[in-house]
Amino acid sequence: FRLVTRDVDRHGTIIEPAGIDTKAFLANPVFLWMHDSGDGDRPTPPPDVVIGRVVEIDQTVEHFDICCEFDDDDTREVTVQPDGTESVTIKPGLATTCYRKVKAGYLRAVSIGCNVLTERRVMVDGAEVPVYDNVELLECSLVIVGSNRNALKLDRAAAAAMVARLEAEDVEGMPAEAP
Repeated sequence: FRLVTRDVDRHGTIIEPAGIDTKAFLANPVFLWMHDSGDGDRPTPPPDVVIGRVVEIDQTVEHFDICCEFDDDDTREVTVQPDGTESVTIKPGLATTCYRKVKAGYLRAVSIGCNVLTERRVMVDGAEVPVYDNVELLECSLVIVGSNRNALKLDRAAAAAMVARLEAEDVEGMPAEAP
């Protein structure tokens, strides 16, 4: 998923992708449903709202991309019939339902949950826009409609290219083998 770009979002702000601090997030890389973390005046949500985890990050000046692993939270209900036979009913959980909808293209948007650390203002198309140069990443969420119009699911070819580039960077950054 492309989580953040440098575009003006629907809140009228810009988050600088290169300024996203992931240190604390990496200790608990949650992927939530609709930012439901129970902060503020909202009640504590059930653990089901954690639909997955972020397993990879690609951070550049232009974008902040994430690769997520969805939870498999199906439940299996076994019913014993009067004749002693059993029937199993599989009920998809929230994470499984979200994954299915992402895979089918019904859900494509993601959104960042963050604390603003530093801010400045710039003029964009005649309007003053807050630019968040540094933020602390708290969570990433799958959402129905995101604030950033470009925070969307990436296609498989783009994802494969990202993985290949990251692997190439890892190889290039490794020390040369001794002869």
